[in-house]
Amino acid sequence: MKNAKQRAVIVTAITTLLFTLPASAQSQNPNDPNPGVVLTPSSAPGGLTYGEWSAKWFKWAYEPPPAQSPVLDSTGANCAVGQSGPVWFLAGTFFPPGPPSVFRSCAIPSGRMLFFPVGNGFCAGDGFPKGFADERKCATKNAKTLRGFSAEVDGTSINGLHSELEANYYRALSPEYDLVLGNDNIFSAPAGTYSPGAGDGVYLMLAPLSPGTHTLHFHADITAGGQIDATYSLTAN
Repeated sequence: MKNAKQRAVIVTAITTLLFTLPASAQSQNPNDPNPGVVLTPSSAPGGLTYGEWSAKWFKWAYEPPPAQSPVLDSTGANCAVGQSGPVWFLAGTFFPPGPPSVFRSCAIPSGRMLFFPVGNGFCAGDGFPKGFADERKCATKNAKTLRGFSAEVDGTSINGLHSELEANYYRALSPEYDLVLGNDNIFSAPAGTYSPGAGDGVYLMLAPLSPGTHTLHFHADITAGGQIDATYSLTAN
């Protein structure tokens, strides 16, 4: 079933951490801005592209009801909701209505890569005459309302992030996906399948954390006013 369209700009927040990546998995790309720390978009981590991971991220982030929502979570209590496999997702805040900044504490199983948007936008639903092509234009328009992308890993800045969306090394466009919402959802929208969905944004796939506790921070400004800024305390065990 297809219902009325939903649009939103999403920005996620993270902070700093230390990783270890096996030598066999490290990037051989001489242009890699963060070797051994962030997997390159061309590396197909876990067998999927950054864009394909982003489509999975949208479903993980927006389909749960508010009580289990990772984007409305203010403490980290929902970090493990819906997580499985070699890649775990992290979320920022859903602003508005969520807070403009959060501090979350999360336990991460050892050996997991971490995927998250530093900032992104999406569109999904009806009302687009050219279907997915129009959905993608809408998602890009939303993503372009973000500026000043930045992220740090245990105090060290991630390279390859720039103020403008188009200049980012880690920018990715999603393929089509379906957003399935129940009666209780974060958009207060009618229940149903919103399809096709499209996303555009700046993402990072971090190598597995070394054992112990780490801090992540990331930030993006919203041109219409406000910002997203969040910090994670992550314990890998």
